[in-house]
Amino acid sequence: MSRRGTSLIQVLAAVVIMSVLSAGVFQAVVNLVKEREFSAKNPTIQEDARQMANLLAGAFRRSSLCTSSDSGCTLNSAVSSFSASGVTIYTRPSSTLVQTAYGITNGSFTKTVGGTSTTLYTDASLNITYYSSNSYNATSMTATAPGSLSGPNLVAVKIQATITRSGFVGTYSTIVRLRNSPKRL
Repeated sequence: MSRRGTSLIQVLAAVVIMSVLSAGVFQAVVNLVKEREFSAKNPTIQEDARQMANLLAGAFRRSSLCTSSDSGCTLNSAVSSFSASGVTIYTRPSSTLVQTAYGITNGSFTKTVGGTSTTLYTDASLNITYYSSNSYNATSMTATAPGSLSGPNLVAVKIQATITRSGFVGTYSTIVRLRNSPKRL
């Protein structure tokens, strides 16, 4: 007598095989969705980090030295105050010296001129390393902690800007030599 049909063991084996195959296909779809989200969001985040660093680098490049004819500033310095997450830079858009502050406030990169703050980038962090020199024609520069730095000795800065959104991180770094520094490098 021959039996026709499938046994319980055969049905269970088929269910297990189909479950494993379905889980594999599901995982592949999930990974594809994550990769697509990453490739859509990350270039924008990276570009924002680059623009933030370059904006601050441009401000350092365009900085002006405080001269003896100016008041309320550090003589022969292009910066007023500095920390690892912010800086106040002197600029001279006309005949008057203006202080412009750039920094992180509540996770946002802001620019403050004359008491008016403007948020430029959100979900941002900033790390600024200051380099100084004690001689006029220096052959090297030294990374200096912001608390022990003298404005006239500042010769260069390293800017690391980071933007973090939805778990994606974009970072950009650049080093800028102050064009208007009283020190030469």
